[in-house]
Amino acid sequence: MLNKRAPVCGTAGFAGIALLLLAGCARQATYQPPSPSAPQAAPAAAADDSSPPGKSVVVGAFEPTWQRLSARAQAHKFVVEKTDRRTGRMLLRYSGDPMPHVDCGSITTRVVRAEGEASYTFPGAVAQQHYEINRNGSVFAVDRRMLLDAQIDVTFKPIDARRTRVAVGSMYRLKRDQTVQGRAGKPLQFADTIGFTTGASATFPNAATRCEATGRLESLVLGWLRP
Repeated sequence: MLNKRAPVCGTAGFAGIALLLLAGCARQATYQPPSPSAPQAAPAAAADDSSPPGKSVVVGAFEPTWQRLSARAQAHKFVVEKTDRRTGRMLLRYSGDPMPHVDCGSITTRVVRAEGEASYTFPGAVAQQHYEINRNGSVFAVDRRMLLDAQIDVTFKPIDARRTRVAVGSMYRLKRDQTVQGRAGKPLQFADTIGFTTGASATFPNAATRCEATGRLESLVLGWLRP
């Protein structure tokens, strides 16, 4: 949300001040990016394997495993967008709260006003957060919303009649909407969207916030394969 590196900050009207706030010019505000994560091992596969990058497991026979995943995904409110038994590919979609599937670090702000001080600390990937920030002696209210739209690519590759290798990789699209409101003027709204794949990360261009996949989405889907 708020950049650790201080950008060039100057005077501006309300619209300009709102942009400066979201670019990291708010006082007494800090951003802690996600902790470095250990690199994930690539799934074992043949040289010509077209499976998506991510995680893989060896499970039981193809047909019952396919049916099990489809049923459990729908039971957990995932959308089964596309299936192709011939190629062994199933596309699932998740739309909703980014946590715990995405880590965007943490944000802390502290505001000082006549009636006292207030502080806010929250995860950068939280679905909704209302907080305040100071700028030039004024207090601004920020309403921040995050939405994750993830497409999960699942591939089934039969090893023999009793075993199937299933690989899971995802494309994450993360949308951030922010509304800034001062004592005067209309609320100003800002929207940003970033995209990244399993094991990767991306940074929002305004109010620089780095977000990365935690791997829990892939682990959740693979867990549904168990009898």
